[in-house]
Amino acid sequence: MREIRVINVFREAWEAIERFLEAPPKRILGILIVALTCLFLSGGLFCIIMRTPAVITTPRGFVFYYPGIDYQTGAEAFIVFLLMIMGVVGLLMIHQSMSQPRSRGRSLAFTLLGLLLIAICMLALAWLIYLKVLFYV
Repeated sequence: MREIRVINVFREAWEAIERFLEAPPKRILGILIVALTCLFLSGGLFCIIMRTPAVITTPRGFVFYYPGIDYQTGAEAFIVFLLMIMGVVGLLMIHQSMSQPRSRGRSLAFTLLGLLLIAICMLALAWLIYLKVLFYV
């Protein structure tokens, strides 16, 4: 009798997995795709494969970014990943405020906050690239 219950549990679990794979929730897939895209674009895959250190220790302290364009630290990849996610959140805020406007003030606030997040993201990424190229030469 116990074996039949165990088999039924596995069968129900397998059927639940099959139902999920037939029609997975769109929101979960969207979040997963955006996170993986940001991970790949930030250099996270390079850090995983090359097993780069999180930070570089020097006599003057810790360095979170590698001064050069041919290498990257784990902290730098993580910072770039967070900045890219911040830019995506800004885009989503603008999209949400434009597609479902509730009130004029709230839509304007969400749009301006989204633009601010995108601007901070772009300026911080440009500053990181400037630091890498400046000390590379």
